[in-house]
Amino acid sequence: MRKNLAAYVTHIRFLWVFLSLASVLSIVLVACGGGSPAATTPTATTPPTTAPTIALTPTPIATVHVKMIEQESPHAYLFSPAMLTVKAGTEVIWDNPTDSAHTVLSNTGAFTTTGTVKTNQTYSYLFTKPGTYEYHCTIHPKTMIGTIVVTA
Repeated sequence: MRKNLAAYVTHIRFLWVFLSLASVLSIVLVACGGGSPAATTPTATTPPTTAPTIALTPTPIATVHVKMIEQESPHAYLFSPAMLTVKAGTEVIWDNPTDSAHTVLSNTGAFTTTGTVKTNQTYSYLFTKPGTYEYHCTIHPKTMIGTIVVTA
């Protein structure tokens, strides 16, 4: 009878612990979710409309090269040719085969190199508007001067 009584007491303790834990869990669940759900109004989402972008990079109708040269006697750096006439839409490419760095700067600021044009590098500009463009090298401004006439 003692064995049955001990088993009965153990069973009652287990039941008591189980019911206590179940009660605590029920209280926690009610406390966390006991409020009424907030009324939500569905919002219509409109997908963003973006206009297609079209790259309008003009294609040159012609390409002309201007060389940056080093003259021996008297020693000077020059643009060759120094005077050039091109049609609007022509890309002019300045080539630098010399051992010195140069720049290409329009006297009116219409175009300029970013930094310097180092040995075996180039700089190019697409002339789209008719006009006369005088330019120079800021490193050698007395001898490296040029003019480009752009016609329609």
